[in-house]
Amino acid sequence: MHITFSFEIARVKRLKKGSGLPIQAPCIDLIEAGAGGGSIARIDNMGLLKVGPDSQGAYPGPPCYGLGGTEPTVTDADLMLGYINPDYFLGGEMEIFPDAATEAIQTKIAEPLKIPDIQAAWGIHELVNETMAAATRLQLSERGKDPRNFTLIATGGAGPVHAFHVARKVGLHRIVCPPAAGLGSSLGLVTVPFKVDTVDSSIALLAEVDLPKLNTLLNDREKKCHDLLKAAGVRDREIRIQRMADISFEGQGYPLTVQIPAGKLVSSHLEVIEKTFYDRYLEEHGRAIKDVPLQIFGWRIFGVGPTPEVKFNFSNFPSRGGKNPLKGSRRIYLPETKGFRKVNVYDRYLLRPGQKFKGPALIEERETTTVIGSRSSFSVDKTLNLIIEL
Repeated sequence: MHITFSFEIARVKRLKKGSGLPIQAPCIDLIEAGAGGGSIARIDNMGLLKVGPDSQGAYPGPPCYGLGGTEPTVTDADLMLGYINPDYFLGGEMEIFPDAATEAIQTKIAEPLKIPDIQAAWGIHELVNETMAAATRLQLSERGKDPRNFTLIATGGAGPVHAFHVARKVGLHRIVCPPAAGLGSSLGLVTVPFKVDTVDSSIALLAEVDLPKLNTLLNDREKKCHDLLKAAGVRDREIRIQRMADISFEGQGYPLTVQIPAGKLVSSHLEVIEKTFYDRYLEEHGRAIKDVPLQIFGWRIFGVGPTPEVKFNFSNFPSRGGKNPLKGSRRIYLPETKGFRKVNVYDRYLLRPGQKFKGPALIEERETTTVIGSRSSFSVDKTLNLIIEL
């Protein structure tokens, strides 16, 4: 089912509702509180360390890229802490410069704060983790959820580097890192079907909806979805149409988006829509009020094409046999020891289902590195996901 959520952009206060511009979009419930590898670290006017939201991006990128970037970033900090292997960045295809990372953090962060370079690098890493953990704790508490019942999915180039410490802060006990986690967003874009959304605002009581006018509107929007998808190359017989409505009790400002029947709507369909809303409201809130009229906020039509057929080639991942996955060892910063410690480094492509190892450790692959802290274990499941137990 498609769900419509309200978002705020350009918030004056990052996590405070009502401090930004409201928008609505059909999507999975989502908050954005992360920081990418290019997020810039700086000292603010109060003399406090801040990270993001501004970013160096991919170009010129962090100072360690050697492409002209001068502002210290999260990637530079992770490199200084030993989490990133300078000889295996992008599988060893891209040269990076640790000295440039150290210089940027030293001159822009450590010296102004009068602290050691490593402490400055850990401060950047820790601040990013705490920002993500704080947002996650807030969302869980607002929904009355216990973090121990959830699993953290780590994707993105920097996601597996930071996931362990974020999970420990929140109280999560399990992390899943899928294969090629650094390409998660790109893979998502090429594996989702074509989709067209239309929405028409129409505030009225459900019982007073003008059905002939509504049927004309819905038919017009369905035709529009068909035309746009066909222009994108989707065959007519592969197009699926879904109808939704934004509904609330009269006087409420936050509607629920529920599915409505297909075809020509008649008066009996209004009862079906009403029951669908009550069931959904009961599921969301635990109780529903029967003697308050229902109010329509808008009508939505979704046109969806077929899901692309995608076959992933995991030939780099052996299913049985294979070589020893241990690549060697490297010194990394561990907060519990307040210093560096030598840990094992594993080749992600040689980890096999059934094997189990203990942390702390590093797991390297082309697009990312997974950092695993102390008091933990990790293994690979039959679909080659990396499973970390805290």
